[in-house]
Amino acid sequence: MLSTGKRVSAAAQLLANIGVIALCLLVGWLAVKKSGAWTGAPDLSGRPPVYRTGDAIDAVAGVDFKAARRTLVMVVREDCRYCAESLPFYQKLTEARAKNPGQDLRVIVATTDAHETLAAYLRSNRVDVDKVVTIAAGALKVPGTPSLLLVDATGRILSFWRGKLPPQQEQEVLRVLGLTSSE
Repeated sequence: MLSTGKRVSAAAQLLANIGVIALCLLVGWLAVKKSGAWTGAPDLSGRPPVYRTGDAIDAVAGVDFKAARRTLVMVVREDCRYCAESLPFYQKLTEARAKNPGQDLRVIVATTDAHETLAAYLRSNRVDVDKVVTIAAGALKVPGTPSLLLVDATGRILSFWRGKLPPQQEQEVLRVLGLTSSE
C-alpha cells in the first residue's frame, strides 16, 4: 500500500503528464491552423464535391466553351421529376434568348440519357437548345438534376443554380443571363 505522500506525488506526476500532453496538443493544433493546412472538419458526408462559383468546369466532350462568351449548361434527365416541373421555366428561358440574340449565350444540355432520347424530349416540350451532349454519371460536379451552370469562355463557372428553382431564382437566372422576363 502506498503512503499518503507517495499517493500525492503519483497524482501530481499524473496531472503534470496530462498537462504536458494537453499543452503539446494545443501547440500542435495552433501550428497546423496557422499554416493554413487545417480547413476545418473533414467532409464525412460521403457526398461528391460540388462546383462553386469561380471553379473551372470539367471538360465536356463535344463542347468548346471558347465558342461563345457565355454558355449555360443545363444538366437534366428525362426521368427527373424536378426537371419535368422546370420545363415551363426552360421554355421561357429559351424563348427569351431567342428574342435577345445579341447576348452571345449558348445553351447546352448535358445528360446521362441517350442523346436522341433527350433531344426528342426537349423538342416535344418546346425547349430550344443549341446542343445536347451525353455525359457519364458523375462527369460533372453537380448534386443532381436539374442543375444550371453559367460558364464563361475560359471554362470558369460564373453562376450555379441547382434543383427546381422558385420564381425569384428563375427571375435571377433571367437577369444574370441578360434576358428580362416579359411579365
